[in-house]
Amino acid sequence: MKTSTKSNKKSTGTSLLVIEQPVVLQSVAEVLEQVTEQVEENTTVVATVETKLTKADIGRTIFNEELEKGLVRKTVINRLINEALLTKNGAATYFQNMKNKAGLVNHKTKTA
Repeated sequence: MKTSTKSNKKSTGTSLLVIEQPVVLQSVAEVLEQVTEQVEENTTVVATVETKLTKADIGRTIFNEELEKGLVRKTVINRLINEALLTKNGAATYFQNMKNKAGLVNHKTKTA
C-alpha cells in the first residue's frame, strides 16, 4: 500500500495520512472463514503430535500393576530396568519413592 504524509501547517500543525492506492476490505464472513480454516489446520497438527511417555510415567504404571498383583520389590525393579530403561540404582530409587508416595512405608517415630 502506497501512502504519503502531507503536512497541514495552516491550521493545527498536524500531519494527514493520504492513501494513494485503494484498500481492499474483506467481509467479516471471509475473514472468519480464513481464521476457522487456520484453527482447524492447527488443531489437526496438534492432534497428530505424539506425546512421549517419561520414565516416571512408565514406572508409575508398572508400580500400580504390580501393586494389584501383590507388590514384590525384585519383580518391580526388574520391570523398571527392562521396560523403563532405568539402571539398577535408579529402579531401586523409583521403587522406594513410589512406595513412600503410596503410603506403604512405616516411618520410625522418635521416642522421648
